[in-house]
Amino acid sequence: MRRAYLSFALALLVPLSAPAHAGMFEDPLDCTKPRLALARGLCADPQLLALARETQASFDQAKIRLKAHPALLTSVETLNAAFVSSLGVQFDADRMQPLLALKRHKALLDSIEARPGKGIGGAWASDSVDLLVTGQTKLSAKFRSQGFGQNAYDCGWRSRVVRARADWRTDTGPKNADPGVFHVTMKRQQDAGLTIETPEQSERAPDDCPPWAQFSGLLVPVSSKAQIERMPGFVLPQRDSSKEKRKSIEDVLRLLPGRPFAEHAPELTKDILVALIEDKPTEGWSLVRPKPDVIDIAHKERKNLIIFRFTDDDRRSIEMIAYHNGFYHLAEWSERADGTTMFFSVPSLRRAVQRLFYTTRSGFKDGLPRQGLADSDLTDELRSYIDRLQSCRYFGEIRKAGPSLSQSEIDNNRTSSKCGELKNLEDDIRERRAKYPDILRALDLANRLVDE
Repeated sequence: MRRAYLSFALALLVPLSAPAHAGMFEDPLDCTKPRLALARGLCADPQLLALARETQASFDQAKIRLKAHPALLTSVETLNAAFVSSLGVQFDADRMQPLLALKRHKALLDSIEARPGKGIGGAWASDSVDLLVTGQTKLSAKFRSQGFGQNAYDCGWRSRVVRARADWRTDTGPKNADPGVFHVTMKRQQDAGLTIETPEQSERAPDDCPPWAQFSGLLVPVSSKAQIERMPGFVLPQRDSSKEKRKSIEDVLRLLPGRPFAEHAPELTKDILVALIEDKPTEGWSLVRPKPDVIDIAHKERKNLIIFRFTDDDRRSIEMIAYHNGFYHLAEWSERADGTTMFFSVPSLRRAVQRLFYTTRSGFKDGLPRQGLADSDLTDELRSYIDRLQSCRYFGEIRKAGPSLSQSEIDNNRTSSKCGELKNLEDDIRERRAKYPDILRALDLANRLVDE
């Protein structure tokens, strides 16, 4: 699993909604100027963008279809907000795949149907849990759970279902059985759906599920076409790559998505990149290999430069440092578990400052980016300023209040980051560190990179 990026952390905070025209993804999918990391990720891949628009249409249709069932519609809107909140994480995990997550969410939206009554029979689903309850007087349940904790998982189990007062419970065995036998309770929420709870005394996950597998949460009724065996999964199976041929940098670059460089190197399209690595003449462009598995691409007589290289010994991650319009930019990709796609991550602001500091000061050396700045080389106040700067910019200018996050929560985040004191902190650093040009240079670099 890659290092934690700010985009990962902020996704877990449940993102805010933008203006109403932004739709379910909280940012318009016209891609003219996407604000949020999620929208930029969707807009960077034509296949993802097309599926995202189809999913938006399915969400709009579900709202119309369920208009006569307001409680169920509220549940669907809750699940949808949680899905959008977690989708950004799919871009930054080797066994996750945003395309598969979107396919599953679209299938869920298309299959939701109102189910009158008080029973729990039939098919139920959320974006990570599937449940099928069968039988008349004697009920049985089949579960499937997908997700990630310490590692990604896709597992399932079966159990008898018994009545437990007003609710239902999976089998806990004979009265003298181990009280730690895994079981869940299920409660019908009238028309709103079904909630699953895992009591605290349930200590062990069932069957092939890891200890961190989750079955709890809100599920909505779905049609028979959405039963467990038919619902798409979104966790990629782990493969054994030990016997595979080691990929070259060219092999990895061919796996990049449709428009991988829209912000950092906009003139470099995927078609131009493939032509260059295949040594085909491309007007205005040149490619050299200063070292094995390092590619140096130049444009406009080296006024624009792009360097690609591996960042790990396993050759599963690459970085791009681009010089465009007088500024340096950093981007990173890693190979997913299926070995056929790459995912793009925006590094934290602090990492971008560290990685680009010496290169922005002295340029490339022998066709390679310079070594990065160690975290210990940053003063405590500079680290604090950089981290708070990114948080304050995010909650102050990028995220907007909406159904997913209230203005009060935005204000609380800004208060905890002491955003009102940020300008004073910057002025204090500049005054006390005036004799240390590298500190001021790092400060200026952070102020520029935060807008990316």
